[in-house]
Amino acid sequence: MASLGTDSDIDDMFHELPDELRKADSRFSQVKFEPRIIRQFKERLSPVLTERANQSFSSAPGPAMVGGQTLDAPVHVTGTSPTTVDPVLQRAFDENRQHYKITDIVQQQVDAVLALGALTASVNIAPSEIPLVHTARLSEIQAGIKPLLKSIAFLAQRGDQETDNLWLTSISQLSEVTIRDGSAALNLLSRAPAVLAFHTAGIAACIRLRDDLVGRLLGENISILDAFSGAILPAATALGPEVIYTAGWPSKALHAFLATFFEDSTSASATTIHRAWERWTFLYHVARECLKLHGFSNGSAGYPYLTVVDDRTHGTATEVGRLTVKEIALQGDSHGLFLGGMGFVGDAIGFEECAKNIEHGYGREADAIDWRALPNGSGSIPTGRHYPGQSAI
Repeated sequence: MASLGTDSDIDDMFHELPDELRKADSRFSQVKFEPRIIRQFKERLSPVLTERANQSFSSAPGPAMVGGQTLDAPVHVTGTSPTTVDPVLQRAFDENRQHYKITDIVQQQVDAVLALGALTASVNIAPSEIPLVHTARLSEIQAGIKPLLKSIAFLAQRGDQETDNLWLTSISQLSEVTIRDGSAALNLLSRAPAVLAFHTAGIAACIRLRDDLVGRLLGENISILDAFSGAILPAATALGPEVIYTAGWPSKALHAFLATFFEDSTSASATTIHRAWERWTFLYHVARECLKLHGFSNGSAGYPYLTVVDDRTHGTATEVGRLTVKEIALQGDSHGLFLGGMGFVGDAIGFEECAKNIEHGYGREADAIDWRALPNGSGSIPTGRHYPGQSAI
């Protein structure tokens, strides 16, 4: 045979198998005969898939959506496909988007996450031990959920509204929580997988400028049964970073994990990841503000972790906020966010009002943090783009 690594090589190996085996699932989970052939085939195919999974994808990306319009090419996007996604998932997607295989793979990864010891262990812990136990369990969850997050990031970037249906339900599945006697913080931690999956999907959608998917994530279509209050809440209300990061600045802690995850798991540049984080996080907090005005409340989300600039015209404000509000004002109600499902905002004017609330509150807090960060309370604060309390970028 020729050297490994091409489609024809893989096809040749498939054609050497019996018809029944070629029609079977590629992971052989349902095959119960000829184990010798199965083993030999898997040994020959494995290095091919591994080699291809470690390369940048060359297939054409899915369409980017801006204001409900399909773009011929993504904007501000360079190398946006995850490079360490499950090779079986990639093949199922590339080969006519085999829906049943994609669903099976995602479901198996969801089940693996839900079986993590950190989610099944007792929450009846001595109060003095809770902080250390919380940290250890969160670390286990963050490590154990990465295969699923890679799949969600891949599908959110490469997919469309049809394939979105194959994995969006996993967010609701991951949020199913049974309240047990013991620590409230450890009970809340059981929702960590849903929080991480939700925000991973949002950032991945922003990398590809898929406003249709962002609008769907931030709308009322994805609902969570809140076991603590008994209410059915939109995911944007129930899955804030404060659910799992109970100390300090929750949004900053979420950023630390997900920025590193995307840098390690995708070929997107640091600049692209930064822009996607800023857009998603701003939109998320605006959506949550709007939902609160519509009667959906689940406590405070805290402040978003966004870069700010300080100028004489606007004071301390985010660039992403000003740009996004202007973008939506220009496109109006036909913007992809509203078409995707963010209709609860009402219209572009309603969005702008909620955005102003976020900008005003965060601007004041960022300014206060900058002043507190000055040595001995004196000196000059940064005026260029910077995170509050830090030097200009």
